[in-house]
Amino acid sequence: MRHHVIIFHLHYFSKLALTGYLLNKLHNNITYLENIIIAMSKLIVLEIVLDHTDPKIWRKIVISSDTTFHKLHHIIQLTMGWKNAHIYEFLVEDFTVGEIYPVLPKNPKISSREITLNDIHLQVGEEIHYVYDMGDHWRHTLTIIDIDYLKPVKQIPYCVTGKLNCPPEDCGGIKGFYEFVSIITNYSHKDFRDNFEWYGGFYNPEKYSTTAINKKLLEIDSYIEKIEREE
Repeated sequence: MRHHVIIFHLHYFSKLALTGYLLNKLHNNITYLENIIIAMSKLIVLEIVLDHTDPKIWRKIVISSDTTFHKLHHIIQLTMGWKNAHIYEFLVEDFTVGEIYPVLPKNPKISSREITLNDIHLQVGEEIHYVYDMGDHWRHTLTIIDIDYLKPVKQIPYCVTGKLNCPPEDCGGIKGFYEFVSIITNYSHKDFRDNFEWYGGFYNPEKYSTTAINKKLLEIDSYIEKIEREE
């Protein structure tokens, strides 16, 4: 009887070991396939600069070349620090790319969901322009730094570096932003309290964290799904 118990336990633990081995093998195969898919698309390095800021508010990111412009919009939102509260548009050479809204009288020429960075054959040094919020008109210049980035990165998309805090939403564009900064950083200003209450607290123009941005980018797909469920 004792021998039967020992054999049973050996058989049981052998099955556990085999199951663990197979699961590990499956995980490695999935990772291998993911790496193949990533390898099929090149990595692009973009520098994003918010136009007319001085000193400039900017970020440098690494993204896959098969990224759609729709996804790039969301990547920019998280990387810069915007709240995805307004419509947007990309300007690529002589055509516009963006979200198509049938109810609007004027729409971009190409849907951002149907075109990728691969499709426009980017070259190093070329620029794409991204406009967010047609009222405040936050125009960003995206410069192609590298089209075949080979250094290892922890995740894709990935923010490499950057500087300075994003302006608050609906502050009146570049002019309104710098007026706001001059007030909110001066506690003795007569309009400090009004701006403090409007913003909902203190604003630090120097605030920036690559780690915080990459933590958000790690959840980019679920972020997009959440945004689209709420629309």
